[in-house]
Amino acid sequence: MVDGSQFHAWVQEKAIVDGLVQVYKPYGIPSTALVEMYKKITSKKVGHGGTLDPLAEGALLLGIGAGTKLLTKYLASEKRYRAEILIGASSFSGDLELPIELSPSQVNFPEGRVKEILIELSAGFTQELPAFNASKQNGKTAYSLIRDGKTAEKRFVETKLLEWKLIQNKVLSASNLVELLSLKRKKLKDSFERFVEIGSDVNYRAQKYEFLLTKWEQSLLASTQVVAEAKCTFLLTEIEVLVPKGTYIRSLAQDIATRLGAKGLLIGLCRI
Repeated sequence: MVDGSQFHAWVQEKAIVDGLVQVYKPYGIPSTALVEMYKKITSKKVGHGGTLDPLAEGALLLGIGAGTKLLTKYLASEKRYRAEILIGASSFSGDLELPIELSPSQVNFPEGRVKEILIELSAGFTQELPAFNASKQNGKTAYSLIRDGKTAEKRFVETKLLEWKLIQNKVLSASNLVELLSLKRKKLKDSFERFVEIGSDVNYRAQKYEFLLTKWEQSLLASTQVVAEAKCTFLLTEIEVLVPKGTYIRSLAQDIATRLGAKGLLIGLCRI
């Protein structure tokens, strides 16, 4: 996998041939931005094997030149993710792209309840796609319709957890969560600055995405301010899952929260 620290050497070696290359999509950088950058570098057709949400990070498979024809198989394949789910709050986007709304609830659930839910979901379940999703309706993506002030129809998929691992359950105070959100803001800023630096080395103008950085920083700041005034606790659940094509981890966060009798959202996601 080509990550940011290896990117310069990779470009200098001109290891640019038709085929597939797995790169590390940084936090806060749109998948389309990486595709654009590689098009700039290679002067070839470039596509990806399944988009990652902007505030997700991790493995992104790129097809270069004739390699784009090899992406179809990967698009239909299973994907593995590590996810951080916050129980006791929600957002319209299902992640930190939009400000958090508090929904205080009991977070001291019976020991083993999250494991029970993961076992239940392994048997199969119906998942409602998040309002912000890339499925197309009349030629437009659902999130484009919503941003235009229109209503996107609800869509559902049948899915299941093929594999799962519960990494941790941790109760967070409001101050703990404020600190975590502050770290997310710093990570977002550092990631974008690094991306701009790499872009300048290959004559790619990454600054055009600065408006997104500003938007997400403002959202994280608003979330931090809301949480700072809270007098409740939250549950942070970290899991690793293997899921079929078409499974939305933002929706999975809410699926788990709902079964706990609470609201939830995704605050961290890495494809591995």
